[in-house]
Amino acid sequence: MERTDSLLSRNCGGEGGAPGKRWASLHRWVYVAAALGCWHFFWSLKKDKVEALQYVAVLAVLLAWRVVLWAMKRRELAGA
Repeated sequence: MERTDSLLSRNCGGEGGAPGKRWASLHRWVYVAAALGCWHFFWSLKKDKVEALQYVAVLAVLLAWRVVLWAMKRRELAGA
């Protein structure tokens, strides 16, 4: 249990507070990796690309939701 706690504290900047700039950068790269993974899966299939298109659709919905949340947060901060 101690090892997990120490890893968690390191991932959160060591103080248990808000994650740092490196975490935000890593988080943005996850979006790129997900998009490239969908693209690779789509192009690796010879026939019946329906499953790959389903993954692309799910990713598109999730990314659209993130954009909506970002816009709402930005609007809220601008109004405050």
